[in-house]
Amino acid sequence: MNHSVHSEDGAIPLLVPGFGPRTVTTLCGCALASTAYVLGATWLESPWLGLPLGIWLIGAGVGAAHLYAKRGASLHAAAGRARLRVPRGFAASLIPDNVIATVMELSGVPARSVESARRRVKELADHAGLKLTPRAIRIGLDLSQRDHERLCAAGASGLAPGLAVEWVRAPAGLMTDAPRDAAAFDALVRREPESRGGSGAAAVFVPEHGEFRAAWKDWAAPNSPGYAQTFPARLDPSAIRLDQCDLADPMHARLAADIIVLAAALGAGPARRPGGLRSVVRGGALDAETARAATEVAMLRLAGTLEDLAAAADRNETSVPPAARGAARVLSAWLTTWQNQPGTPPIHHERCRLAQLAADILDDEPEAALRLGATQIAAFEDRAAMATFRRARDMLRADGRACPTDPLAFIQSEIELGAPNGLTLGRVAAGLVLLWATTPADSAHYLRDDLLDDLRHSGWLAQREQDCKVLAEVLDELARDEDRRTGVRAEAA
Repeated sequence: MNHSVHSEDGAIPLLVPGFGPRTVTTLCGCALASTAYVLGATWLESPWLGLPLGIWLIGAGVGAAHLYAKRGASLHAAAGRARLRVPRGFAASLIPDNVIATVMELSGVPARSVESARRRVKELADHAGLKLTPRAIRIGLDLSQRDHERLCAAGASGLAPGLAVEWVRAPAGLMTDAPRDAAAFDALVRREPESRGGSGAAAVFVPEHGEFRAAWKDWAAPNSPGYAQTFPARLDPSAIRLDQCDLADPMHARLAADIIVLAAALGAGPARRPGGLRSVVRGGALDAETARAATEVAMLRLAGTLEDLAAAADRNETSVPPAARGAARVLSAWLTTWQNQPGTPPIHHERCRLAQLAADILDDEPEAALRLGATQIAAFEDRAAMATFRRARDMLRADGRACPTDPLAFIQSEIELGAPNGLTLGRVAAGLVLLWATTPADSAHYLRDDLLDDLRHSGWLAQREQDCKVLAEVLDELARDEDRRTGVRAEAA
């Protein structure tokens, strides 16, 4: 039987099927849960108290519908007897954030701000076993069938325990629409329709949600000189062009697949995923530990590919595409923060070896040399580090570029707030080289005479005399080399 539903203004009546609210809620809940699961909310199948979470959510919806149906008549009658006028400004303030904060305050939670309320909600969900962690990294491929198969065959199938990599077909679209279309995936790979057969360069798009912007727009673009650019805190990209990657070449396909997986893993981290309903539908953000493990696996896999690619190029079996330089940049930057976990063997020499690999690919970029020198200091290879720092200083002086920000502020921050270890010491030493190379020659001796005396009484350096000695040797070597160059120029004049 159908029921007529009339609006107050006498509009055309709507015919609705004669199902009860509980039946409608059950059907809608099943449809919504199925759609969310297909869109990537794989956490819906996670068991909780013996049943999948999706079943619990559908049951909660049915229960809410039952209460609404039971009390709906009385609520509508009360509303008809007394209409409540809500001030316009108050109604505009009823946004989800304010409602959440109000409910938390009424529940006895000291929510002084919306953010503290959100943190409390997340803590309650974690304690209840409802922590939303994606079970898969989803990569959409808007490519030809052949390229799709090549990337799937060359790409990783997993990054960490319980975290798989899914390579799926993406709807065809234009390159200009890719940033918007990427929101349904952790990364979207697309070519222009006219070049989908393999002639044009593919590009990787990592979704950006509102204020959760990428830290590095494109790994293919070299950075300007600067401490923050040489040692970036975050590496997640926005878009990456896979220039001259011929996916018919197995080594090129392997390189492209590793770059895509790494970009997707970085884009799924907590710094790039929004909260609220969008995060729930996409399965939540990777927690810090899972994100660290996934990034480490993806980086080391990329390093192995770069090593094999360089060896194959030496044997004239393949070529090194420009995309390999972008991969070497991000690998080089990550190595300056890579620390071994407690209880695992030291990684000093492995980190230094991979930094040398990246520096060989980027042999014309001083940033790669500075990172290599930092890892050499951490590996106790001080003599090799001195030679690397001199080469970086010469490249910076030859370019004649100035740092947009003062490296000294970052150096002091490392000493005051950084972890007291060899890698932090290496970054400080590289920062001093950067500062020396971008300072006018007539002011450079100030660094040796006054700067080190200030630094040795700061932060963790105040209790580490041996580390102060290393920094003094770096500055003395730079000063001696500068004096020799000045003497040679004077004799030539």
